[in-house]
Amino acid sequence: MTTNNEQLEQFIDYCRDFYDLSRKGSIYPFATEAEIRNACLAHVTDPKPSIPFDGDTMDREMVRERILAGRAVLGVGETDFEKAILDRRAMFATVPLDLV
Repeated sequence: MTTNNEQLEQFIDYCRDFYDLSRKGSIYPFATEAEIRNACLAHVTDPKPSIPFDGDTMDREMVRERILAGRAVLGVGETDFEKAILDRRAMFATVPLDLV
């Protein structure tokens, strides 16, 4: 299934209804809007998806897994994610260029 921008935005909104920390009434609030958007885009554009994209519960749960996997790579928990990103940016900003 080819996904257009409107379908992508609807899917992001659907995922935010479940996972967005800043959205009142989220069912399982644990992620930032940026995390959700990035995971949705990665899921929809995956060149080798395990299932065809339908924008349903299975897709939403796969987005959740992408968010959690991204956090695991960074070694952070649910509430520490944004802080860790900022800390890593600051750390790399101070690395001397001859060491990169």
